[in-house]
Amino acid sequence: MSQNIDTRLQDFYTRTWKSIMELLQRDEIYDNLICDILNKSVYIGNITDDTIVLVCKNFVSKEIIKDRSNPAYIATYAARVLNSASAMTVIAIEESEYQRQFADEEDEEEPDYIRNWEDHISPEFTFENFVVGDSNRQAQLAALGCAYNPGAYFNPLFIYGDSGLGKTHLLHAIGNYIKKQDPSKRVLYLPTGDLTSQYVDATKQKGFSTQELMDKIKSVDVLLLDDVQFLAGKEKTGTFFFQIYNSLVSNHKQIVLTSDTSPFDMNNIDIEDRLVSRFSSGLTVTISSPEFETRLEILKMKVREQPSYTDGQSIDDETLAYIAANCTGDVRKLEGMLNQFMFYQIQYADADDQKVLKEIVKQDLSNQELDCGKIIRAVGDYYRLTKAQLVSKSRSANIVIARHMAMYLCRKELDEPFNKIGNYFNRSDHTTVMSACKKMESLIKNDSNYRKAVQEIEERLR
Repeated sequence: MSQNIDTRLQDFYTRTWKSIMELLQRDEIYDNLICDILNKSVYIGNITDDTIVLVCKNFVSKEIIKDRSNPAYIATYAARVLNSASAMTVIAIEESEYQRQFADEEDEEEPDYIRNWEDHISPEFTFENFVVGDSNRQAQLAALGCAYNPGAYFNPLFIYGDSGLGKTHLLHAIGNYIKKQDPSKRVLYLPTGDLTSQYVDATKQKGFSTQELMDKIKSVDVLLLDDVQFLAGKEKTGTFFFQIYNSLVSNHKQIVLTSDTSPFDMNNIDIEDRLVSRFSSGLTVTISSPEFETRLEILKMKVREQPSYTDGQSIDDETLAYIAANCTGDVRKLEGMLNQFMFYQIQYADADDQKVLKEIVKQDLSNQELDCGKIIRAVGDYYRLTKAQLVSKSRSANIVIARHMAMYLCRKELDEPFNKIGNYFNRSDHTTVMSACKKMESLIKNDSNYRKAVQEIEERLR
């Protein structure tokens, strides 16, 4: 018997085989000659839940075990000795073959990508520095649940929302949490664009083959795939990922996906149905633009993280509140305005902060003249929808109302031609926009809820 097998396990196998043979001999299943041959020239190589592998030192003992009803007899007594409730299967293998297989397993080297694993997780994004508010609370809780017990709660977890709102931050936070709690787990952060590039390179035999690339991704415990909307139109990459997805989920490996589009609207952007079905089979949560309180807390955290502000320099709460009130877009824009103010404050230490700040805000706002894109974003924020949803072909009632509101406001605020507004919404027929505007005018006239919605959205645009 191979010396590579753990001694305690070897002893257990030896006792088990002895017990099986004693029962077979007691019940006179075999005569003394056959029992003597099996005792001396057969041993157990492996036992699983439903299989027992018998290693035969010679051809004769292997043929005895495989002959007629013998496998069924041995399986029955093996189940009895092992207290197995399920039926067992007996596999007979010659010792030379068994040792060759065992040696191959021992000598097989791990691939380079396993030994030199790169997870691409950024250490700067954690749950601790992710500011939680009404706009992202559900997504943060779901992400934390996946990190706490990967594969157990929500699989897949699908997070969607416009760019710059924290989806990527949550992916890295999941990865960092898992790495800290269980370093043995293999985690991979992968932008969908990189997946496509790696797949194309693999088909051209640049680096990995397609099978090696698939094996690498399928080896993970947690896959964090960013921006899956970029699978649109990528039929071959989609098929490749479909196989990976099925393997990971069937083995209870965690998958977390992000997109600017809800999975329920992905049929409108040329992603094949079977992928859309998989994406929508788990938990879907959204992130919308942060409200004022969350924007303010984000700014405070960013200031605390700046090393240059630990030596007597600071930004007062009033200044931060001014930035938060006047910067209602995504988090990246918010951080950009703060960084610009910090730069001016350091470069021109004697300048009046409020004057500098107002000039920055004024310049920033002047660079963002009102257009259809800004109106669509404001309407999306109000209704907790993404831009991709508003310009999609979806006929969901809540999306249709928001889309009509955006078309109406584009007409009202910009006085754009109907056909030009239609182009923003991927509609070639201008009568669609005309109908939407008339319908919204009627709703606003007769329903105070719609009048209030228009008023609040217009305030966001000012």
